[in-house]
Amino acid sequence: MQHIYYMYFLILITIFLGLIFFLTWPNRLKSGVQSFYNKTFKIEPTNEISVLSWNMAYLYGPGSEGINYAKKDQVFFKHKLSEAIDLLKRSNADIILLQETDFKAKKTHYINQAKEIADALGYNYAPAKSWHCRYVPYPMKDFKNHFGYVESGGAVLSKFPIKDNYIHLHKKPKKNYFFNLFYIFRYSQIVSLEINNKVYQVVNNHLEAFSKENRSEQAEFLLKELRDKNILLIGGDLNTLPSSAIKKSNFTPYDIEDFIDDKTYDLFAGVYKDVLDTSLYQADEKKYFTFSSAHEDRKLDHIFTPHNVEALNFEVIKSKVSDHYPIKCTLKLSTHG
Repeated sequence: MQHIYYMYFLILITIFLGLIFFLTWPNRLKSGVQSFYNKTFKIEPTNEISVLSWNMAYLYGPGSEGINYAKKDQVFFKHKLSEAIDLLKRSNADIILLQETDFKAKKTHYINQAKEIADALGYNYAPAKSWHCRYVPYPMKDFKNHFGYVESGGAVLSKFPIKDNYIHLHKKPKKNYFFNLFYIFRYSQIVSLEINNKVYQVVNNHLEAFSKENRSEQAEFLLKELRDKNILLIGGDLNTLPSSAIKKSNFTPYDIEDFIDDKTYDLFAGVYKDVLDTSLYQADEKKYFTFSSAHEDRKLDHIFTPHNVEALNFEVIKSKVSDHYPIKCTLKLSTHG
């Protein structure tokens, strides 16, 4: 009888492990080249390039991370998509960096958000897939609102021709192995663009949000990777504060991570230049907060450039479409080699 129970136990364990493998196998993405799509968009040679970076929160808005999450119907997401397209059309940026965009996800009714935006704007398009799971059981205890099937990541949209699209998927935090089975890969997307007959690299990032140690490791790795590249800009949701930020902890009851002794910003600032001058930020922090649109209290989104690129007209675009505000600036290439 004991042998029978043991056999049943082995069968159940095998089924359980098989189920876990089935559910999590697709999330084992690897760093490497991903596809990109060039249209017939033509742009005249120019020395001034406008850049916009935006964490779209999957067009859900506050709560997209699972806190108080509830499903929305397709009409809701199509309306949000329309609002996002209108905002980006008005911005008329030459280069757009997007983070947290769904390509094919049950929770957003399988709308390819980044492609829909690229098609509406007529821009060249380079997606960065960083999260691919057959089933994401989150929010954990709220079964009816589980995310389910997910394909998502970020994207670079450009008026300039795309020459290459490489995605580096960063190491996940070591704190919780089971959670990591379903957790997104944080990424750095390195896109080569042909501008004025030269090739530059634009780096779109979505770095770790819940571990400052892991986040700074990601920054260190990225900076080493970029040493020999012709960088135009590094931007995105870096999930870190300017080192001169006054408040670095105790933001909301949901913020389990603080920014005290976070090295991430200083690592970037030690090599590149923040397009927002530190003196302007210090003079009026709140003016430059990018998160959250529901309760403004910090700047998580950044754009850095080499020191020989002049940055002009930095602005934060106040919009409720996402939980992050878009940021935009103009870069002057006259002295960039």
